[in-house]
Amino acid sequence: MAPHDTNPKKEVRRHAGPLIGISAVLLLVLVGLIWWLSSVFSGPDPNEPSSTIEVPAADTPQTAEPQTLAPSADGPSADSPSGNAPAGNAPQN
Repeated sequence: MAPHDTNPKKEVRRHAGPLIGISAVLLLVLVGLIWWLSSVFSGPDPNEPSSTIEVPAADTPQTAEPQTLAPSADGPSADSPSGNAPAGNAPQN
């Protein structure tokens, strides 16, 4: 049901402040969204210093070539860790 005593000019005047406030907030949100999206999708700034740290190579001597474990032609030996005998139960003389 509609109220009996409506005055559209008076209602427009009453609602002008809240409508202007809502419009201003929506405009600020839209500008902020456009600014945020432009910063997300733009590449890194070439004038901005890099956040990565370059570590110089250490002056340590190079180690020998890594050893590869290849099975021998006659199979694993009894004293090797990969042999059939458990490592702790080797016969002692």
